[in-house]
Amino acid sequence: MPTQNVPLTPLVGRRILLVEDARVNQLILTRWLRGWGAEVICADTLAQARSVLCSVPAFDGVLVDRHLPDGYGTELLPQLTHCPHVLAMTMIDQDSDQLDLLAAGFDEVLPKPVDPIRLYAAFSDSDNRGMPSQSS
Repeated sequence: MPTQNVPLTPLVGRRILLVEDARVNQLILTRWLRGWGAEVICADTLAQARSVLCSVPAFDGVLVDRHLPDGYGTELLPQLTHCPHVLAMTMIDQDSDQLDLLAAGFDEVLPKPVDPIRLYAAFSDSDNRGMPSQSS
């Protein structure tokens, strides 16, 4: 399991919203994040993500696929203004793809297939960017 290659500072108490329609990717990413101690809530579509965002009080981070069955991950950004760390993931076709996602408002863009070390670093390093730990 890739978590063995990552120096662990647990992500315990962090709530992550994972918006990914590919079931295999969702299972792998969820396994990694939960293995590092995070609470993970998954959504397959923009509609499901919006529903989750209305019902769950706060997230410490969000990982959003660029292309979803019912739209683009960028469409969620207006609902994520209070989330301290928002990551996009995509099959990057050109350098401009990454620049476009950053310009749209994502904090970071992870290319697919997602590297577990980069994923872990993105959320563990976010303490330096103001990501609070959940106490509840």
